[in-house]
Amino acid sequence: MLHTAASRMAGLILGYAQAGGIGDIEAAAPQVVLLLGADEVDPSRFAGSFKVYVGHHGDNGARMADLVLPGAAYAEKHGTYVNLEGRVQFSERATFPPGEAREDWTILRALSDLIGRPLAFDRYDVLRARMVEEFRNSPSTG
Repeated sequence: MLHTAASRMAGLILGYAQAGGIGDIEAAAPQVVLLLGADEVDPSRFAGSFKVYVGHHGDNGARMADLVLPGAAYAEKHGTYVNLEGRVQFSERATFPPGEAREDWTILRALSDLIGRPLAFDRYDVLRARMVEEFRNSPSTG
Protein backbone atom coordinates (compact mmCIF):
# COMPACT_ATOMS: atom_id res chain seq x y z
CA MET A 1 0.00 0.00 0.00
CA LEU A 2 1.43 3.41 -0.93
CA HIS A 3 0.24 6.45 1.02
CA THR A 4 0.52 10.14 0.23
CA ALA A 5 2.03 10.92 3.64
CA ALA A 6 4.83 8.94 5.27
CA SER A 7 3.49 9.66 8.75
CA ARG A 8 0.25 7.87 7.86
CA MET A 9 2.19 4.79 6.83
CA ALA A 10 4.13 4.83 10.10
CA GLY A 11 0.90 5.27 12.04
CA LEU A 12 -0.61 2.22 10.38
CA ILE A 13 2.49 0.13 11.08
CA LEU A 14 2.43 1.19 14.73
CA GLY A 15 -1.28 0.44 15.07
CA TYR A 16 -2.39 4.04 15.57
CA ALA A 17 -5.27 3.84 13.10
CA GLN A 18 -8.60 4.85 14.61
CA ALA A 19 -11.54 2.85 13.23
CA GLY A 20 -13.86 5.87 13.00
CA GLY A 21 -11.07 8.29 12.23
CA ILE A 22 -10.90 11.76 13.75
CA GLY A 23 -14.67 11.68 14.29
CA ASP A 24 -14.36 8.98 16.96
CA ILE A 25 -11.68 10.98 18.73
CA GLU A 26 -13.82 14.12 18.58
CA ALA A 27 -16.85 12.21 19.92
CA ALA A 28 -14.80 11.05 22.92
CA ALA A 29 -14.35 14.74 23.87
CA PRO A 30 -10.79 14.31 25.19
CA GLN A 31 -9.61 16.64 27.95
CA VAL A 32 -6.19 16.94 26.29
CA VAL A 33 -5.25 16.71 22.61
CA LEU A 34 -1.60 16.26 21.69
CA LEU A 35 -0.81 17.80 18.29
CA LEU A 36 2.41 16.49 16.78
CA GLY A 37 3.33 19.01 14.12
CA ALA A 38 1.20 17.93 11.16
CA ASP A 39 -2.33 18.59 12.33
CA GLU A 40 -4.55 19.91 9.59
CA VAL A 41 -7.82 19.52 11.47
CA ASP A 42 -10.58 22.06 12.04
CA PRO A 43 -9.85 23.58 15.47
CA SER A 44 -13.56 23.75 16.34
CA ARG A 45 -13.60 19.94 16.52
CA PHE A 46 -11.66 20.11 19.79
CA ALA A 47 -12.89 23.44 21.15
CA GLY A 48 -13.38 22.03 24.67
CA SER A 49 -10.01 20.27 24.84
CA PHE A 50 -6.69 21.63 26.08
CA LYS A 51 -4.45 21.43 23.03
CA VAL A 52 -0.68 20.87 23.29
CA TYR A 53 1.41 21.37 20.14
CA VAL A 54 4.83 19.77 19.71
CA GLY A 55 6.47 20.80 16.47
CA HIS A 56 8.65 23.23 14.61
CA HIS A 57 6.91 24.75 11.61
CA GLY A 58 3.84 26.45 13.04
CA ASP A 59 1.07 24.65 11.14
CA ASN A 60 -2.62 24.83 12.09
CA GLY A 61 -1.90 22.79 15.21
CA ALA A 62 0.35 25.54 16.56
CA ARG A 63 -2.25 28.21 15.83
CA MET A 64 -4.99 26.39 17.73
CA ALA A 65 -2.81 25.22 20.63
CA ASP A 66 -3.20 26.34 24.22
CA LEU A 67 0.42 25.34 24.85
CA VAL A 68 3.27 25.22 22.30
CA LEU A 69 6.30 23.06 23.08
CA PRO A 70 8.93 23.83 20.41
CA GLY A 71 10.31 20.71 18.78
CA ALA A 72 13.42 20.41 16.67
CA ALA A 73 13.26 20.28 12.86
CA TYR A 74 14.38 17.08 11.13
CA ALA A 75 17.97 18.28 10.63
CA GLU A 76 18.19 19.26 14.31
CA LYS A 77 17.44 15.84 15.80
CA HIS A 78 18.18 12.17 15.58
CA GLY A 79 15.34 10.53 13.74
CA THR A 80 13.60 7.34 12.84
CA TYR A 81 11.30 7.81 9.88
CA VAL A 82 9.06 5.64 7.77
CA ASN A 83 8.98 6.53 4.09
CA LEU A 84 5.97 6.27 1.77
CA GLU A 85 6.81 2.62 1.07
CA GLY A 86 6.81 1.77 4.77
CA ARG A 87 10.60 1.43 4.94
CA VAL A 88 12.22 2.53 8.19
CA GLN A 89 15.03 5.07 7.79
CA PHE A 90 17.40 6.55 10.36
CA SER A 91 18.96 9.99 10.40
CA GLU A 92 21.43 11.76 12.65
CA ARG A 93 21.40 15.34 13.92
CA ALA A 94 23.23 17.77 11.61
CA THR A 95 22.94 20.80 13.89
CA PHE A 96 21.47 21.74 17.25
CA PRO A 97 17.96 23.20 17.55
CA PRO A 98 17.66 26.93 18.26
CA GLY A 99 16.46 28.52 21.48
CA GLU A 100 14.27 26.34 23.68
CA ALA A 101 13.47 23.76 20.98
CA ARG A 102 14.09 20.15 21.94
CA GLU A 103 14.07 16.78 20.24
CA ASP A 104 10.50 15.47 20.28
CA TRP A 105 11.34 12.34 22.24
CA THR A 106 12.78 14.46 25.08
CA ILE A 107 9.59 16.53 25.20
CA LEU A 108 7.43 13.41 25.37
CA ARG A 109 9.75 11.89 27.99
CA ALA A 110 9.45 15.02 30.16
CA LEU A 111 5.64 15.02 29.76
CA SER A 112 5.55 11.38 30.86
CA ASP A 113 7.30 12.41 34.10
CA LEU A 114 4.84 15.26 34.64
CA ILE A 115 1.84 12.95 34.46
CA GLY A 116 3.49 10.41 36.75
CA ARG A 117 3.94 7.70 34.10
CA PRO A 118 7.62 7.93 33.14
CA LEU A 119 8.64 6.24 29.93
CA ALA A 120 11.24 3.48 30.17
CA PHE A 121 14.09 5.33 28.45
CA ASP A 122 16.31 8.33 29.14
CA ARG A 123 18.55 8.22 26.05
CA TYR A 124 17.78 8.14 22.35
CA ASP A 125 19.87 5.02 21.72
CA VAL A 126 17.76 3.13 24.27
CA LEU A 127 14.54 4.43 22.69
CA ARG A 128 15.70 3.49 19.18
CA ALA A 129 16.68 -0.03 20.31
CA ARG A 130 13.27 -0.47 21.94
CA MET A 131 11.47 0.74 18.79
CA VAL A 132 13.43 -1.70 16.64
CA GLU A 133 12.65 -4.58 19.00
CA GLU A 134 8.92 -3.76 19.18
CA PHE A 135 8.70 -3.30 15.40
CA ARG A 136 10.33 -6.68 14.80
CA ASN A 137 7.79 -8.31 17.13
CA SER A 138 4.69 -6.44 15.92
CA PRO A 139 1.86 -8.34 14.19
CA SER A 140 2.02 -5.99 11.19
CA THR A 141 5.60 -7.06 10.37
CA GLY A 142 5.08 -10.78 10.79
